[in-house]
Amino acid sequence: VPVGRRTRRPKKKCGEFIADHWLLYPESGMAVSRMEGWTLRWDLSPLGYLSIAAHGHLDALHLSVWYRGVAIIVDPGTGAYYGDVAMRNTLASREAHNGPCVPSIPLARRLGPFMWVSQHKPPLIRLKGENSLLGQVSTPDGQIKRFINWIESRSGWVVTDRVIGADAHSGAPFSVNWQFAPETILTQVSERRIRADRRGVSILIEVGHSWKTVDLVVKGDADSINGEALGSCSPSFRKVQFGPRVVLTGIGGESCQFETSFIPLALE
Repeated sequence: VPVGRRTRRPKKKCGEFIADHWLLYPESGMAVSRMEGWTLRWDLSPLGYLSIAAHGHLDALHLSVWYRGVAIIVDPGTGAYYGDVAMRNTLASREAHNGPCVPSIPLARRLGPFMWVSQHKPPLIRLKGENSLLGQVSTPDGQIKRFINWIESRSGWVVTDRVIGADAHSGAPFSVNWQFAPETILTQVSERRIRADRRGVSILIEVGHSWKTVDLVVKGDADSINGEALGSCSPSFRKVQFGPRVVLTGIGGESCQFETSFIPLALE
């Protein structure tokens, strides 16, 4: 090396492409896609840090969605560590995130404020076909699967959830809580079509017919866990706001698939 000339270290590879439009960050377990104004962030990470899963949230397979730079579907956040224990536990719960929540397939057991035991394995990630990505959580009690597929003809996305219990032939009740950002206005267009408006951006949510119920929650006094209402969002530390929700319920099984589509409203 010539005197006085510094050597350049090779840049560390941060992510790797899986499929044409998904960038996976292996160390964090996050996958990101940017397509035609959409940004999707998919949580395929381990539960938390090291063997006690420190600071982990039960957010496996959670999907956050932005359109044209505006947050639409969000992770509920953290709240605060000690000021409100019930709120902290709610925001870390499975019910508060939008992956399939299956009572008969528990993912982890809390050991303390920031620790877990009996934690689940990190989600499996696989490419299915040319455009569909699979995330899967497997436990002795069953499998939880989520496929995300780009719909070229509609410039949108379809999310397909599958829940298969240990006894694949028996139904496994489950729910998905799509948590919208505060200030989002939800409007029921028809039985299975919902319009979401926020900060000048509009999208359409279409719910497949396999879902048993479709419920809009636009007030903050709905279902609660540990005394705190679901729908609470923490956009920054110690700040909590309410955001509306779409709650879907279904009965899973070996051959059952549950679709939710996200489409730009301008195309409808």
